Amino acid sequence: MSDELQAESMAEWEPMPFDANIVQRVQQQMVYKRLATLSIRWTLVKVETFPKDGLFGKDLAFFTGIDAFAHASFENEDMVLIRNAWHGFPDPPEWGLIARPRSSDGSKWQPCGYFPKLPSAWIVPGLDEA
Repeated sequence: MSDELQAESMAEWEPMPFDANIVQRVQQQMVYKRLATLSIRWTLVKVETFPKDGLFGKDLAFFTGIDAFAHASFENEDMVLIRNAWHGFPDPPEWGLIARPRSSDGSKWQPCGYFPKLPSAWIVPGLDEA
């Protein structure tokens, strides 16, 4: 990723939560920077087509409770893209991301921060529908 694109993807990035300590901030930034460069194809989270047995071991309430917009699995990682219903100061930016290693051991979801614009490498359907 060029320095210009990297700077663009980090513009106005915020940690999750906003008062995360420095170690958490650095970890979140590292994961976000890596994922922002990948050509990830996202799938919308829709109530009407949500799998009855859940997704990533979580039920629909989990996804609606975090304002999940889309999900993806890429290179052994599961991800959920969040679209905050309330965003902009004093609320966090519009988009958020959580990720975890793809496994069946119930790995904990790790926050990857909030950001106002989606990385240009990501393929996210339904943006004009939401």
